[in-house]
Amino acid sequence: FTQLAKTFKDAIVVCQKIQLEYIWIDCFCIIQDSPEDWKVEALQRQDVYGNSFLNIAAIDSTDSHGGLFRERNIKALR
Repeated sequence: FTQLAKTFKDAIVVCQKIQLEYIWIDCFCIIQDSPEDWKVEALQRQDVYGNSFLNIAAIDSTDSHGGLFRERNIKALR
């Protein structure tokens, strides 16, 4: 766990907090440099995401080290 990138750690903690037993992280579940594995696994992504309980996307992170969460200016939200 300690060697994982921050975004993956954050996702695991979220799943633990809401008591989910399983997490699917594509870069760990798909062999990244294998076109054959991508071809097989890409076809299953629809089922993985479509049947999931929760989808987490780190859309504000530039890479896997950015984490899921950001500081917010509460005054700017009002």
